[in-house]
Amino acid sequence: NGGGLKLHSSAYKKASTLQARGGKIDQVPEIMSALTKEITRFNQLSDAPSISKMNEVAMTFALLNTQVSGVLIGPSRKEQLSDSLTFCEQLQDYDYADFYQGLLKLHRTYAPADRSI
Repeated sequence: NGGGLKLHSSAYKKASTLQARGGKIDQVPEIMSALTKEITRFNQLSDAPSISKMNEVAMTFALLNTQVSGVLIGPSRKEQLSDSLTFCEQLQDYDYADFYQGLLKLHRTYAPADRSI
């Protein structure tokens, strides 16, 4: 998962997993601002269904990476499973390559050099 990160700060609850991991829900990390801009850019320019959830970001980054052969998902509710399977189909039916390239740029900008791909 996204380590408890949410795309929209209003989605955080008092007992969020981000806060349990030591994150501060009242402080938006720089990478999240950049990610939000990338999502907005893609959603405005693309005919593909919009990116709206963190799991969609993660699935795009993993499944469009030629070095990854599959992903494991761990939904806690049926709705999450259904959403993930629907998005997986969308990745096959629509072109998300431009969004993947944007995510790759963010990764190269923000990931430590020893973890960059």
